[in-house]
Amino acid sequence: MKKFTLIQNAKESINHALSHIKKDQDLSYEDCKRVILDLTHVVELLLKEKLRRAAPSQVFKNAKKGSFTVDIDTAIKRLKHIGTVELSEENLKAIKLVTAKRNDITHYEFEIEKDTFKYLSGQIVSFILQFSDEQLDLNWTDDLQQNSAWKNLIKYKTFYEGLLRNINQKIINDELLVIDCPWCYNETFSVEDEECLVCNAQDIVHECIICNRSFLDAELDEPQDQQLVCKKCKWEEGYASTICERC
Repeated sequence: MKKFTLIQNAKESINHALSHIKKDQDLSYEDCKRVILDLTHVVELLLKEKLRRAAPSQVFKNAKKGSFTVDIDTAIKRLKHIGTVELSEENLKAIKLVTAKRNDITHYEFEIEKDTFKYLSGQIVSFILQFSDEQLDLNWTDDLQQNSAWKNLIKYKTFYEGLLRNINQKIINDELLVIDCPWCYNETFSVEDEECLVCNAQDIVHECIICNRSFLDAELDEPQDQQLVCKKCKWEEGYASTICERC
């Protein structure tokens, strides 16, 4: 019986993702789906491997060998808690984005545009290469370069990095007011245009009546919610009310 280590398992998932990477014009909806699932699997396994090296029992939910292993969010929290590694905000955003897409594929409906697939894949590949090299001392890039499909995946990485760089420069040059986009997790949602400059998601922008911060319609508890209060203020108001009730 063949037994895969976490690293071997992750490497197999990368190779499977590469088998679905073709020329841009040949990419099917099904190919995009499989690549996202595989790359998310790679991220999960690499995080678990880092956790295993630091504290083997922490890979499992109940710290008992043979029980269910932790999910991505728990692995990140445990790595931070034991002081092994704290991921950058940029990496956390990449993981949140690809995990959200994975969850849509696995549990609900799924749709994605080709450019969205490119920057999503590029964003997560950037993390995979950085994490595997800096945290696990793996040299995957040289090995994977033997696969012609890897060049296409690297193109997506370059596409994403160039796109984000150009958009951030535009924000500076045009002095655009932007807020966090809840769909791609970049601070690139234009308040004036009511559209994300990266993923092109659109939503109505409101101004909080308490703090005057701009926030999106998606933050409202209900679509018909007439009380235009952002989540931060709602939480603070709710917390304050709870404290008062205890007084």
